[in-house]
Amino acid sequence: MKTGKKSRGAATKAAGKKRRPGGRTASSGSTHSRKTPQTKAKPTVTLTHEQIAQRAAHIWRQGGCIPGRDVQNWHEAEAQLRAELGGN
Repeated sequence: MKTGKKSRGAATKAAGKKRRPGGRTASSGSTHSRKTPQTKAKPTVTLTHEQIAQRAAHIWRQGGCIPGRDVQNWHEAEAQLRAELGGN
């Protein structure tokens, strides 16, 4: 038996709204905008070749002067210096 009432789903569709989980509806042409959180830019640290080379040499000596680890020592030196100086 129909009572002349529209079902909840039909009323939502007729109003041009999409059904969301939890019974909420959202208009398809919503004018609400989401705010994008502002992120602070990290300060850029400029490391010189000399700074990195000195630290890499120190890492090399502390590691027992193992040959063939030049690239690893260099990257480790950069990472340590950036961490100490508060850079990225």
